[in-house]
Amino acid sequence: DGSMFASVGSDKKIILYDGVEGTMLRECKAKNALKHHQGSIYSVCWHPTGKEEQNILVTVSADKTVKSWNIDSGSLQTSFSLGTTVGDMLNCILWPSTMEAPITFS
Repeated sequence: DGSMFASVGSDKKIILYDGVEGTMLRECKAKNALKHHQGSIYSVCWHPTGKEEQNILVTVSADKTVKSWNIDSGSLQTSFSLGTTVGDMLNCILWPSTMEAPITFS
């Protein structure tokens, strides 16, 4: 809805900003640093409905993981790995509104 935007990158940070003012709101972080992305974050995707009960975003990384984050708290919700070799790095994610789960590309 334009009220927030997210920034990700090779610094492995997920930063949420106010969509009007551009000021930083919070950083998404795993409570346990070892559960945070260990490689550059290549892509971020918001839940397609943007409804409050589904207020999450999803990231993919060079560490071959997909992670979902609670936008309100900035906390890690879910993490899973999709490979073991360099060729398995995840480069892009999209979440069409017609699907229950996001699609990743390596």
